[in-house]
Amino acid sequence: MSRSSQITGEMRAAIGAVSARRMHVVEAGAVRRFAEAVGDPNPLYTAGAAAPPTFPRSFDETPPVREFDIPHPDVLDGGSEWEFFGRIAAGDEITATTEVCDVLEKTGRLGEMLLVVRQHVYADRSGRTAATQRSTTIYYSASASSAAAGVRAQSPSVQGGSSDDTGNRGGVRAEDVCVGTRIRPLVKGPTTRQLVQYAGASGDFYEIHYDQGYARTAGLPDVIVHGALKSAFLAQALGEWVGDGGTLLKLDVQYRGMDAVNERVTCAGTVSSILGGGLVECGVWTERDDGVRTTVGTAVVSLESRSDA
Repeated sequence: MSRSSQITGEMRAAIGAVSARRMHVVEAGAVRRFAEAVGDPNPLYTAGAAAPPTFPRSFDETPPVREFDIPHPDVLDGGSEWEFFGRIAAGDEITATTEVCDVLEKTGRLGEMLLVVRQHVYADRSGRTAATQRSTTIYYSASASSAAAGVRAQSPSVQGGSSDDTGNRGGVRAEDVCVGTRIRPLVKGPTTRQLVQYAGASGDFYEIHYDQGYARTAGLPDVIVHGALKSAFLAQALGEWVGDGGTLLKLDVQYRGMDAVNERVTCAGTVSSILGGGLVECGVWTERDDGVRTTVGTAVVSLESRSDA
């Protein structure tokens, strides 16, 4: 006998629905706190002259407001596709809207799951789109799953922060890269303190990221690193690689595994395609010390050429 679908008529009717507009004034202090929570020392962020690429995530409801009844109490971030069209800086007025794009069902190591795909659009006061984010949220029931799969036990603390805090923002040049060129690795060691900092800076106060008791009731061995924080780590790694003369245009990541607090996370990647005009596509990932890649994705960057410098 076939299993009945979890997707209800109410869910189908919600596809295409767009939220009310939410207006946010970007504050220099909020930008600085977000960068500090990520561990990104870029002086542009400290001064509020620019916000880290994934800063608009702080404009979203996290966990997202449920537009319809969902038969699962637990939530995980499945991934995000970012596209960036310009810098966001302190003083900007950003309007955010969210659209439900799709509702999917799946059965896997978490048991029965519902996946809700949402499109977030962040526009400036003139109506120009500054960034978009297409996010996938996974809803599941911990009591019927093995959510801890792929998460290792806690190891001795590793200090958080960048592997390259030299302040050198020179960056690679378009003429110096080819298919197979490696992105300079960035090593992070997120602690509970950093996860709490990120929760405050991003507005993501979901308890699995800082409350050990709650995390264990959700089937996890310990608090886990925010998926969105790993996206921010990758954005930092790419930003340090391209330097001030380069630009991150797209970042598409999927979270394939969980990272426990106090575990080392290495952000890495390689150039996969030369698109021309200084545009380069890269494969990117986060990797644990045991070699497991817990985040995989792609990015497109614009590189400065020597003739532009």
